[in-house]
Amino acid sequence: MTDVFISYAWSDNQVIDPDRTEGQWVTALYEYLKSYLWGDLGRQPNIFRDENKIRGYERLTPTIAEEVRRSQILLAVMSKGYVQSEWCQEEARVFLEKFKLESYRKLPICKVIKNLPEPRDQKPSEFQELLGYPFYEVKDGNRIREYRPEWQETKEQFLQRIKDVSEEIAELLESIDSSAVRQRPKALFPAEIAVYLAETTEDQQENRDKLRRELEQWGCTVLPQMPLPYNSRLTARVQDDLSHCVLSIHILGERYGAIPEAETLGRSVIQIQAELANARSEETTKFTRLIWLPPALNIETNQHSIEKAQIHLIEALQNSDEFIQTPLENFKEYIQDKLHSLIRVNEQRSIRRVYLIHHECDRLSVATLEDYLFDQDFEEVNTSLFDLEESNREKYHKTCLIDCDTVIVYCHSASLDWVTFMLKDIRKADEQGTKLKIVYFDGIEPKSGRVRTMKDVRVIYQTAECLPDELGSLLS
Repeated sequence: MTDVFISYAWSDNQVIDPDRTEGQWVTALYEYLKSYLWGDLGRQPNIFRDENKIRGYERLTPTIAEEVRRSQILLAVMSKGYVQSEWCQEEARVFLEKFKLESYRKLPICKVIKNLPEPRDQKPSEFQELLGYPFYEVKDGNRIREYRPEWQETKEQFLQRIKDVSEEIAELLESIDSSAVRQRPKALFPAEIAVYLAETTEDQQENRDKLRRELEQWGCTVLPQMPLPYNSRLTARVQDDLSHCVLSIHILGERYGAIPEAETLGRSVIQIQAELANARSEETTKFTRLIWLPPALNIETNQHSIEKAQIHLIEALQNSDEFIQTPLENFKEYIQDKLHSLIRVNEQRSIRRVYLIHHECDRLSVATLEDYLFDQDFEEVNTSLFDLEESNREKYHKTCLIDCDTVIVYCHSASLDWVTFMLKDIRKADEQGTKLKIVYFDGIEPKSGRVRTMKDVRVIYQTAECLPDELGSLLS
């Protein structure tokens, strides 16, 4: 049985400089992949590539067709030559026919994009829904520069991409046959922990690739696993992916990004993803959105290089409680800490201990909410006490903050400054970020946005006599 069959157009393995012996692109891909895959599998891989220079046949030879059927993974080197080659298309069709006869959880095809930006009419059509590994970068807006190992300025990128491909092939082989991979290191997070890594612009693609590699090495499932549709189906696709995730990561760059076909408000895909993730974070405390801006991008000093629409988006998102501008390595550490925190939140089976905090001036108005909480099936409900000596009152307050898993700050007549002070106090007692924090405004809606921009705080407004349904949903 062959591990990997490399399907490629012969034109993609031609030497650019006839005076040099090195420069066969597919041969270099094969040699480096074999080395990397040996390490990822813990054994010598079996990789096949057709070295027959004469490909004048309209159909595959029986020998090559059989080799395709014997292969576990198809590695397709996408290029202009590939999509125009009947031979390559036939290799892909034979493999897809084999795939239909066997049951796989995931299409066992790895797509390497040599020099062809993702076309809409990619052949075969099944390839269109697969994420690929681009071995090129776009220079000056539209000029494509391939990653080639013989060019010193692109060799590092070429090798990193092959490492990415090797890791995906190892994962695909393991999903087909767990015994195919040996000595896999223990993952930092379970595979059911999914992270939405938002699509970004070309200038930040390298940073996105680094984060994807890190997340996958940690054991996380990274979504989206297929390219987003830039049409009317975009919103539904993003919402569906977000619904399976505990965290979303959004990387901002110099460019505003493409605007989908059906977008009526003129928003880019970057902005749409960020807004949908924000809506998701407002629905549940078990999801967080992170916005990252590289330290080198300063909207004050780099206005000449950052698109105007992107400056407006950055300014709008800077007010987010989870807007981060640190070096990438520091951001990775922050993501890891945040994932650990979210896992702890998601592992909480139910709310058991509630602490209701209110100002002395609201002792009468809080009674309805107080009665509601005592009627619920909680293990313990504590409320603010004012009849104790000040030192004992402070000790009681700190103990309740530590012991509770949910804290509600009630405000009817108290000032917003008092609410803000209480929230800071709560955060000191909740360094791990595992407590459910609710601010409950009874009959008022403050003009200030200070509380609303605290993304780890749920804000509830009671405007009628009955308690809002939102409270019951949060406490259930």
